[in-house]
Amino acid sequence: MKNDKTGLLVTFSLLDAIFWAYFAVFLGFMTTYFLECGMTNSMLSLDLAVYMACSFIGSFFWGSVSDKRQTNKGVFIPLFVVSMLLGLAVFFLASRHIFLVALLYPVIGFLVAPLGSCLDTWMIRSFDNDSSLYGKARGIGSAGYAVAMLAGGQLVKYLGYHLIPIMTVCLCVPVFLITLLIKEKPIQQEKKAGQKIDVRQLLSVRIYTILLIVLFTSGIAVSPVNNLKIVMLKNVGGDVGLLGLDSFLGVLVQAVFIFTSGKLSRIPTRTRLLLMTLCLLMTLLLNGFAKSPAWIIVGTLFSNVAFGFMLPTSRQIVSTNVLPSLVTTANSLSDAMYGSFSGVVALTYSGFVMDHFGPRFVSYLGICIIAIPITINVISILKAPHRRP
Repeated sequence: MKNDKTGLLVTFSLLDAIFWAYFAVFLGFMTTYFLECGMTNSMLSLDLAVYMACSFIGSFFWGSVSDKRQTNKGVFIPLFVVSMLLGLAVFFLASRHIFLVALLYPVIGFLVAPLGSCLDTWMIRSFDNDSSLYGKARGIGSAGYAVAMLAGGQLVKYLGYHLIPIMTVCLCVPVFLITLLIKEKPIQQEKKAGQKIDVRQLLSVRIYTILLIVLFTSGIAVSPVNNLKIVMLKNVGGDVGLLGLDSFLGVLVQAVFIFTSGKLSRIPTRTRLLLMTLCLLMTLLLNGFAKSPAWIIVGTLFSNVAFGFMLPTSRQIVSTNVLPSLVTTANSLSDAMYGSFSGVVALTYSGFVMDHFGPRFVSYLGICIIAIPITINVISILKAPHRRP
């Protein structure tokens, strides 16, 4: 049994590392490339808002499909292949038809957004809900993303954006082959005869509802800074090469926190959520008052520490409080709340704010907004001081 778990850990660690490396080169530099092709900050911000709206819809839709069909692998593989092909098409169209690209890019969001949640749920189920094994595999996945962003940023800086599709294909092939070879553990049917899955049951779980609110408000606060990082860097003298370094250092820190999430699970979940929001506050303060790219990079470190707290905590809350028949939907929805859905709200105004008041102003707004989830977490801790959820 121990050898089986070790083999699964190695296999999923390799898969997760290559997948997130692929994700890094596939989407990590795409928005920067759009700016190089003539897209304005306002147009990019609006397009990202639509992209994230489609991501939210896609996360919820494909998560539900995965739960209903009782498979993660059967949903992951076709979404992965189709989104990759569409992404390559968008890249080659960008230099000629930027407005067509603006229309097609959100479709990628609808397809690609649920991939990470689907893979995470697949891993957790394969590890029999062992948070320590999941944390190790997912931490190595984050390390793969970090290395790809560092290497990709330098390659793009010195050799050009034409390397993006080459790197994408080179990483896509092994991901596809590994996912084909891995056998999926059957999902145990937890429903009673005649019982219908109702996603509204998720909102009846109090700790999960608190999680969604905290993730949504935190995402609104930090989304403009994270998604328009190249604008923040250029404002203080940075470039695309520093974007890769920024992502590498940040996600490397994230990887360490996720890798050790088994030990961090000893901290109450409400406390971990509070620490997450306090780290995001530091991110916004550093971006708002940045004097050089180093300030932005340190802010990224805090943002990734926040993610390192958030991801394992949200997975733990879902796996221990949500019905097994709704786990993929719950994970997809929580990811979408922090990423895409909050981004829809934030990015509809952030490009305009940056163009008219400067990039720093979105950080100042974020500082005000992050006070909401901080307050929610403090109240939640005070109301439950003697028990762990």
